[in-house]
Amino acid sequence: MEDKTANLVIVILFIAVVVLAVFFVLKLPTLRVAGMAETAIGTTTITVASETAITLTDSTVSFTLQQGGSNDSDTANDYFTAENSGNTKFDLDMNIWGEVNFTGTTGPDWLCWCKTAESGVCVTTYQDCNISVNPVVVTCLLPTEATDSANLGINVSIASDETAGGKEANVTFTATLNSSC
Repeated sequence: MEDKTANLVIVILFIAVVVLAVFFVLKLPTLRVAGMAETAIGTTTITVASETAITLTDSTVSFTLQQGGSNDSDTANDYFTAENSGNTKFDLDMNIWGEVNFTGTTGPDWLCWCKTAESGVCVTTYQDCNISVNPVVVTCLLPTEATDSANLGINVSIASDETAGGKEANVTFTATLNSSC
């Protein structure tokens, strides 16, 4: 009888070990031990604000004229250099206004154009750039370094009765967002 009892105890212990092993295999991944590290994964959404910005790396064009004459950036080899220092593609226009010290019977006549552009479409024909016109001189200037600048020229004609001396005018460059290029 003792052999039967011993065998019964062994069988019960064996069944208990199997049940406990199955329990731990199934439940162990969900058991938490105090101090055990845990991770979770989240998602973030970031929107970068667009910035349209122009930097003039060469902001002065100077040349000499005779009364009743004209001169331009090509002849003087002197251009404005505008750089897209923002993070968006834009069209660039320019106009000239606020003439100082011009005294001729007719005001100066201003033309402008794009000499070269690292990107976009450079309008290389002379355009009227008096204050009321605002011609686009570069379409779709990109913001990427090494493709973000343009050389822009002017042509001025003055009256035959213009007095000698220094003359000045303001040149305004305007960048307009162009998301379609």
